[in-house]
Amino acid sequence: MKKYLYLFQKDLEFIESLIKEVISKLENAVFFITGGTGIIGKWLLETLCFLNEKHFLKMSIYVLTRNKKKFLSNYPLFETCKNLVFLEGDVVNFSPPLELKPTYVIHGATEVVSQLTKTNPLRMFEVIIKGTWNVLEMSKRWQPKGILLLSSGAVYGKQNKNYFEEEELGKVDFNSPFSAYGFGKQGAEHLAQLYIYSYNLPIKIVRIFALVGPHLPLDAHFAIGNFIRDVLKGGPIVIKGDGRPVRSY
Repeated sequence: MKKYLYLFQKDLEFIESLIKEVISKLENAVFFITGGTGIIGKWLLETLCFLNEKHFLKMSIYVLTRNKKKFLSNYPLFETCKNLVFLEGDVVNFSPPLELKPTYVIHGATEVVSQLTKTNPLRMFEVIIKGTWNVLEMSKRWQPKGILLLSSGAVYGKQNKNYFEEEELGKVDFNSPFSAYGFGKQGAEHLAQLYIYSYNLPIKIVRIFALVGPHLPLDAHFAIGNFIRDVLKGGPIVIKGDGRPVRSY
């Protein structure tokens, strides 16, 4: 863990500088995280492990995963993270241990988009909707201080303009089976609103767009990851599009 943290020390210290005013609130906190094995999830885990060790916060971090052994074999650095506990199960039907009472819940679990969008969109939709519903039901019992739902820019669907407001309704084609991811994320956000309205749960939603950084797969649906892969192989860089799309990177 020490060697790995050294490689990304500046990144972790930068994150630390942005949240320095709230770090003390994390002391003795208990986290329950789904989707902790993806690119965003791994950075969440690294950040929490880094803060836990540096500031002696005594946090407990519970991560839901379907295959603990496989994850740790690919990322052994997490074996040395103190107070990091892996719970095996499927987010759709997972039942937490009775003693688990999280202070904060972060829900980001979904299927791998590039694999299921075309091959099994029904499974994609099921995991997003049923998984979110299950996590919100657990949160209803737990009554945590905060719940973070990781959504996606896919809720907007295809856009014909360069800029749009957050409040604008999306244009996801619900008649297409290949809209399972975007429409599923819309449904997950609506479920969150229903639980806020019905049970006053403290839910915040973030819509994630383009990402780049360590842990990003080079052979998935992330365009910039594909570009980096092409460069590493000596080129050419393959752009699948007409050149008009604009990304933040």
